[in-house]
Formats: sequence, structure tokens, C-alpha cells
Amino acid sequence: MGASTTIAQYILPEILAQFNSSHKEISIELITKNSEDISNLLKKGEIDLGIVVGESKSSYFEYQKFKRDEIVLVCKAEHPLAIKNFKIKDLYDIDLIVREQGSGTQEFIQNQLKKSRIDVQKLNIIMQLGSSESIKNYLLHSEALAFLSISTVLQELKNNQLSVIDIKNFSIERNFHFITLKGEHSDLIDLFMKFINYN
Repeated sequence: MGASTTIAQYILPEILAQFNSSHKEISIELITKNSEDISNLLKKGEIDLGIVVGESKSSYFEYQKFKRDEIVLVCKAEHPLAIKNFKIKDLYDIDLIVREQGSGTQEFIQNQLKKSRIDVQKLNIIMQLGSSESIKNYLLHSEALAFLSISTVLQELKNNQLSVIDIKNFSIERNFHFITLKGEHSDLIDLFMKFINYN
């Protein structure tokens, strides 16, 4: 199976450990790529199941909701903006770190900003980084901000290393999706998907 980076790093490990405890006879190989690459691997038949983020949908696949997620604006804990009222137009005045092209998370964020009449081309994007981990570590050493899945920053929020900035009248929620090739699924895929939905 393949999963996009956020899901593979922060959500699936616990689920896979539980699944392995119940089904020791089944071995799983998890490939971690961005959503676009996972879709391509599934299309080529190199994986049996994908779990992805993003809004792009293909006629090749069936989509089934896996889990809800929220994307939040994050900065280091001692950042002066962490305690100020923040409006969406204030995004034009900050330095932003974003994920790489092909990232389902980045695509989704841009689409939501556009819906709120933010011109993404005018944002001050100072760097693109290939994972949430690298973005979090960058934020700890800079005045920049970034949109990240809440799933990726729970530990840093708990440890008071990062803070979430509440944007007035704006939020980003999304769904993670299972994707499979259209047609019949194998019994193993059905078993795994039922296990996740049950738990």
C-alpha cells in the first residue's frame, strides 16, 4: 500500500501496529510518497491501495473517506504573532514555508485560500520543503509561518514548541481518502479497510 507523507508518518503507524497484532499472518509494505506519486503507483498496479489527501480526483479510481483532518497556521511558540488577532489578509504580510509541488496538502491549501479570495501568487513564499518534519524544524529557527495538518504538530503543541494561529472567520478542513482501482478489490484490501473503519 502507499500513503501520502502526512498520513504515513503521523496516522498510519499506530493503525498498522494494531492491525499487525490482530493479523500477524499478513505482511504489509508501506510506500511513502506525495499524493500525486501514490496515484501514479496505483494506476501502474505497483500498489494495491492508496491513502491520499487533496482534491484531485481521477476516473481511474474509487474514493472512500478515511479520516477528517484540519490544517492550521503554525509558528514557533514565542513568535509575536502567536498572541495577536490574525485576519486572512494578514497572510500577505508574512513569510510562508510550503510543501513541494505534487503535495496533496499544498494543493488543497491553495484551493481553500483561493476560495477566500487570496491571490496565492502574491503570498511571500520563501521556501518549499519536502516534508512536514522539515517545515516544523525550519519554523523553530525562523520567523516564518506554515500551514500544516494538526496531526503533524500535536507533539510540538504539547511541548510548547509551536503555536497555532487562529485566523478569524477562516478554517481548512479536509478528508483523507482510500483510493483503489475501479473494479473488484482483493479480500485483503477489504479486510484492511474494514479494520481501519471499525477501529
